[in-house]
Amino acid sequence: MKVPAEDYLKGIIDVFQYRLKPGSGAAFHTLMTEQSVPLHQRSGLKILRHGNSLHDADCYYLVRAFSSESVMEESLNDFYGDPLWIEGPRNAILNLILESHRVVLPDDQ
Repeated sequence: MKVPAEDYLKGIIDVFQYRLKPGSGAAFHTLMTEQSVPLHQRSGLKILRHGNSLHDADCYYLVRAFSSESVMEESLNDFYGDPLWIEGPRNAILNLILESHRVVLPDDQ
């Protein structure tokens, strides 16, 4: 018998990994720390961790937590549609990213 997800999941973990333009890791971290993270927090989004990778300063990670997949989708749609993001750090952040990868996994701990 398959157990419904809501019976064992305690939430959702959303992980982004970014490969940044060469030499931009410090500037990206400043943008994240001073602008993006505070916007996330004002929007009620929970960031578990963020920062430069230990193996390469031009690789970056962002780890967020949500109570459910539907809450994650709604929250992210609201966040990325907000003029504070769009007219704020969005372009500066996106201009430093060469590629990104996303993994969404259950927080079953």
